[in-house]
Amino acid sequence: MMQFNVQIKYMKKAKRITIRVLADRLVKVTAPTRIAKKEITDFIDLKSDWILNQHRFVEEQNQKSKIRLEENHPLPYLNEVLHLKLIQGTGPAFRLDNDLIVPLTSNLDHQEELIKKKLIKWYQLQALEKLKKDCVHFAAILGVFPASIRIRNYRSRWGACSSKGELIFNWQIITFPEHLFKYVVAHELCHIKEMNHSPKFYDLLKGLGFYKKRIHSEMRYLKNLF
Repeated sequence: MMQFNVQIKYMKKAKRITIRVLADRLVKVTAPTRIAKKEITDFIDLKSDWILNQHRFVEEQNQKSKIRLEENHPLPYLNEVLHLKLIQGTGPAFRLDNDLIVPLTSNLDHQEELIKKKLIKWYQLQALEKLKKDCVHFAAILGVFPASIRIRNYRSRWGACSSKGELIFNWQIITFPEHLFKYVVAHELCHIKEMNHSPKFYDLLKGLGFYKKRIHSEMRYLKNLF
């Protein structure tokens, strides 16, 4: 079997071994604490064909969902859909009505890396601005004070909260519908009060209008688009 990055997590509440296949050949395995590692590796070997098939499916879905750097290609942005426009010019990408415009000095058809770089920079600036605004809103309701707010390009998570209250968000959540963007913000802020996923934690989220089952079903297939 091809090489995979296998991460094993033991959980007291787990009743059986479960496997999730994610992008970039990442395989997450959850197992009850009482199970020996050999039993887990034997189970993974037994499921090798299934893991390969899931890997192919995940890769196919990733390719379908990736942003195409082509004229008029739709670009998700919160609850809106913008359209990519390429023009002759210099400077950063900018928005004009429902168009996201990328200036290029020459050869519009063969500058994919530059187009991508300018698009990512624009999205990152919008993400950080909105994150700060929404953090202020939810932090005031919760009565918490984040130590810092930063962005990065996580591969398999949407946000993180340190024990010091430092918040880091995957900037690509700016491509989500707005209520899911806000959920990620609220989720990490709630961790300042509850550094776990206990019933108390989800009660905090419920108080902000976010219901675990409904939200998780919506977020299940969301992916990085860049």
